[in-house]
Amino acid sequence: SSGIPWHVRDVRDGRVLLEACQVLETLKDMAVCDPLSRRYVLLPPIPTDLAVQEEYPFDIVPILAPIGDDEDDMSFKVIFLAIYGSKLTAFVFSSVTQQWCMAASIGWSLLGVHHGPLGPCMLSTYGFCGLPGFDNEGGCFYLASPLLDKLFVLDTQKMEFFTVNHHTGYYI
Repeated sequence: SSGIPWHVRDVRDGRVLLEACQVLETLKDMAVCDPLSRRYVLLPPIPTDLAVQEEYPFDIVPILAPIGDDEDDMSFKVIFLAIYGSKLTAFVFSSVTQQWCMAASIGWSLLGVHHGPLGPCMLSTYGFCGLPGFDNEGGCFYLASPLLDKLFVLDTQKMEFFTVNHHTGYYI
């Protein structure tokens, strides 16, 4: 709209998640498009009282959730993984309710990340790679951090976070 460049953040189930490129802030303008029908939905911003809480996120990773077996083909969900200094939080937007909710949140220390020179503030800039990536069979979103030698996992069915040890494959 109005000449603003958009770029693709995720593609799933025939839909495209787009992000407006003009905003330098963390909470950016987003839209979900259905290229076949040429329809789109502009996502409302996450309410400030929900997103900011006691701190502002360093980064937000947006992803389209896979359509569930019991969901309407026209409905969709978008998950924002918010990277804060003290925690990792998942916000979910539902096209059915047209609202955001906080679905999961966990402190970095519970995920085995401790503050220091390679603490959470480094994750948004240097620490993650391979975004986005859903394992549809397991219903999990995997966020790799080679810098910390960890694999962060969001189970989208239980809406819980956990980590996997890169070397052993064991859940932590």
